[in-house]
Amino acid sequence: MAELITASDLQQLMASNELHAVIDVRPTEDFRAGQIFGSTSVPALELAERLPRLIPVSSVLTAAIAEDAASSSGAATQFEQLGLTRVRWLEGGYAGWVEMELPTISGWSVPGKDFSERLLIQEAVPEIEADELAERLKGTERTIVLDARTPAEFAKSCIPGARSVPGGELPLAITDILAEEPAGEVTVVVNCAGRTRSIVGAFQLQRLGVPNVTALRNGTMGLMLAGHELQLNADPGAPQKYSAHAVSHAERVADEIAARDGVRVLSVGELERLRANADRAPLYMVDVRLPHEFIAGHIPGALACPGGQIPFSDDQIAIRGTTIVTVCDGRARAIFAASLWRRMGFPRVAALNGGVAAWAAAGLELDEGGEDRPFVGGGSRTREQMIAYLSWEEALGEKYRRP
Repeated sequence: MAELITASDLQQLMASNELHAVIDVRPTEDFRAGQIFGSTSVPALELAERLPRLIPVSSVLTAAIAEDAASSSGAATQFEQLGLTRVRWLEGGYAGWVEMELPTISGWSVPGKDFSERLLIQEAVPEIEADELAERLKGTERTIVLDARTPAEFAKSCIPGARSVPGGELPLAITDILAEEPAGEVTVVVNCAGRTRSIVGAFQLQRLGVPNVTALRNGTMGLMLAGHELQLNADPGAPQKYSAHAVSHAERVADEIAARDGVRVLSVGELERLRANADRAPLYMVDVRLPHEFIAGHIPGALACPGGQIPFSDDQIAIRGTTIVTVCDGRARAIFAASLWRRMGFPRVAALNGGVAAWAAAGLELDEGGEDRPFVGGGSRTREQMIAYLSWEEALGEKYRRP
């Protein structure tokens, strides 16, 4: 039977190295208005569908949070009915936590956004203002704008002249993109809708040694707020095919990153052993390729999370401290993705060497199909909402700016 957990004990659990998950079952709107940092939102109506995939090992200690004590206890009972065996419910629920004046935060995908703001400061990622970019695009200075959002977002509206390169593809795509340019200095600008993916994308290109890389401060929202128009109904184009030289360069840098960031590179046999033990040691296997690649063939049991969306993966990775293994078609995208999770604080992260190709070459089966999960993000916003949202994102990084 589920037991209660005090707020103090929950704080200690979330700060510990013990494998655990904290699931908030309140409606999405309530969660975004206020939440315990590090908890995962799974609205009560979605528990039956999502909880078994989020918590694949029934013995993982899992805490239930709802609005008050009674509803938290009821949620814990639902967890047990879905097969979980070590369940706790938060004493007093979320309301009790707030009454005790314990820390809360608002927003969505807060851990990933907080991570990007930390990158911005600690890794000195350059930013360019909307007006400056607009002037550059009108002038003679050579500027390439790479849109790191999903192709669906790009198609709705984009910066005129921008190129759609989803963030996880940047390490492979950039070499061929620059090879198409005439000799001479060129500035590479990475943008998204706001701040997060712009910063992370520019950081990834910095790691590849690309010169003159900058993130567009506040993304397409910043451009609109500055009075500049976006192109509507844009064509993101077909997925790019990468040259052997581009892949070789990305893999060489990825190997250096793996060694520096502590990312293990696994063989197919090592991954099979991890999978065989997954009923005792939880494992998230994440395919970081583009959706059409995942649908064409993926390792059974893998989650689909394109590399550019990793900052927003908190709704897929619920167990803190568990093992994450990333998969692509080789190893470059997988290592770059794994490195981000490692820097976000996940202690055990690995990448499969050779990806799905190595898996198939070993005579192992691939699954086909799967859902192309649309990226919803924060939805459309008024001018006032955009200003408030961008201010909130930037405020996340204030603690990293302190001397």
